[in-house]
Amino acid sequence: MSDRGGRRLRDRFLPPVASFLGPALVLGLGKTWQVRRRGFDPFQERKQGSTLRCIVTLWHDTLFPLAFVHRNEGATVLVSQHGDGELIARILLKLGFQVARGSTTRGGAAGLRDLVRVARGQQCDLAITPDGPKGPARRAQPGVVYLSALTGFPILPLALVADRAWRFSSWDRFQIPKPGARVAVVAGAPLAVPRAALEERMPEHLRAYEEEMLCAEGVARALLAERW
Repeated sequence: MSDRGGRRLRDRFLPPVASFLGPALVLGLGKTWQVRRRGFDPFQERKQGSTLRCIVTLWHDTLFPLAFVHRNEGATVLVSQHGDGELIARILLKLGFQVARGSTTRGGAAGLRDLVRVARGQQCDLAITPDGPKGPARRAQPGVVYLSALTGFPILPLALVADRAWRFSSWDRFQIPKPGARVAVVAGAPLAVPRAALEERMPEHLRAYEEEMLCAEGVARALLAERW
């Protein structure tokens, strides 16, 4: 079989197979983890009557474990139109998320418009990986700041640290915590982005966001160091 024929078969059969096995893998592994969460949780706050909605943000390498931690909370996730974005979208839908397609690069404007429409029409949080789909790893792209300014939703930095995990050789060093891993999830302080002087202050907003993510990750590492 030619390489082209092999790619056609892969593209035809891999998405449905992965959409069936992917959620089972996430749930099966996730249920073995010991998970501790700290910080602001908009989903739980709304159960108590809050109307605040957020743009939940996570680094691309933590997507797998955080999909388990926040399953069935109904957030709308921006998923790339690149490569394996279709597989990720199918898995997220099975885990109780909603999906908008786009990214900060290819299809970015369309993806952001979809999320703005969701923000106006539905009572749910938005979720985005600000360094996706191709990096640089853990460097936020401007799209997350524009999204906050357009929707009025604050940006919620969400960090995850596991005590042991498999790491892929991908650009982001994508991680999957190992069975029985301890997983700490920490939300940083929500960051509001005003529309006034947005362009001039873009580097300032991005720097503040990355610093808050770094701080949240430090708290997560300290949480792992505690006695569980």
